[in-house]
Amino acid sequence: MKKLIMLFVVCFALSALVGCSPVMSPITGLIFTELKAPFYAGNGQDLGAKVGRAECQGFLGLVAIGDASIQKAAENGEITNIKAIDYEAFNVLGVFCRFTTIVYGD
Repeated sequence: MKKLIMLFVVCFALSALVGCSPVMSPITGLIFTELKAPFYAGNGQDLGAKVGRAECQGFLGLVAIGDASIQKAAENGEITNIKAIDYEAFNVLGVFCRFTTIVYGD
């Protein structure tokens, strides 16, 4: 029984390490992550009149689906001239995670 519990603990720890941690995030929490950060600030003053979002989700560190590309976010916001890009990351124990790309422009 002890070996089974130890195996479960090791598998959980490994899945937390390789799960749904955003690749470009400056900081992530092992238990919980909720952050917003800039990716490209442009001139930092004129963000434009439109906002587009695209996201992907992951489950249990085993399955990840979605399209969080800049192109998809621009399409969703009907943006042809991108002025700035932000992103959001959300993760709870690697059980559920979400990564969102936010594009600003005209």
